[in-house]
Amino acid sequence: MILLVTNKRDITTDYIVRELRKREMDYYRLNTESLANYECCIGYESLDDWRIGNVSGSRVKSAYFRRPAPP
Repeated sequence: MILLVTNKRDITTDYIVRELRKREMDYYRLNTESLANYECCIGYESLDDWRIGNVSGSRVKSAYFRRPAPP
């Protein structure tokens, strides 16, 4: 799975999502302004031992972080 970390107003990531859907690739878009709505867990066993909502670190194979505007 590809984790896309961005915000709701990021038009560029909209194009990436469209292409990932076209290629039928597994992805999850995490908009940072919605982060407070998710249950987040961090473990201590390994680097993959974390979870945000239904996304666990063991499923994420790559990540794309984009911050087009200041927080």
